[in-house]
Amino acid sequence: MKPWSGTPSMLLSHLADYEPSRYLPSGASALTRKLNALEVGLEAAGIYFELGKSTERYVKISGNPLKN
Repeated sequence: MKPWSGTPSMLLSHLADYEPSRYLPSGASALTRKLNALEVGLEAAGIYFELGKSTERYVKISGNPLKN
């Protein structure tokens, strides 16, 4: 899996290229809540993510663990 990094809004927009919008969360904050709720299942599938905020909120996604 190629690592990805960007804002939650960018991720939602990117996901919309692959999935009909009726199956996606309605906004960036809803997407962030959904990711947090699915964290254990995503990690079991080998998908790791990190949420945070520097100058703006960000999401990092990778096939390798990101957190220490």
